Amino acid sequence: MAGLASNERSKAVRHGQKAFIIRQGTIYDMETKELIQKEIELFPEQYLEEILDFIYTLKAKGQKNIIEAAILSESVLKQDWLSPEEDEVWKNL
Repeated sequence: MAGLASNERSKAVRHGQKAFIIRQGTIYDMETKELIQKEIELFPEQYLEEILDFIYTLKAKGQKNIIEAAILSESVLKQDWLSPEEDEVWKNL
């Protein structure tokens, strides 16, 4: 098991696809999203804006990767799409 987060009241661990939180000697089996929600509830208010900024950064990174993949695939697909054979197939539609 690998540790994810820890404080004096709880410890979060992950084992494979499962996430667990150990609080006051009790182990709770949770989905990752639930675990994140529980940990955020325990976080000091002063860090919440920084956490939100990090979430937005991750979302932007994911969107950037999707856009980059589309741009990179366009040049490859264009070679097939802009051919006389392709024009012939689609001319009656």
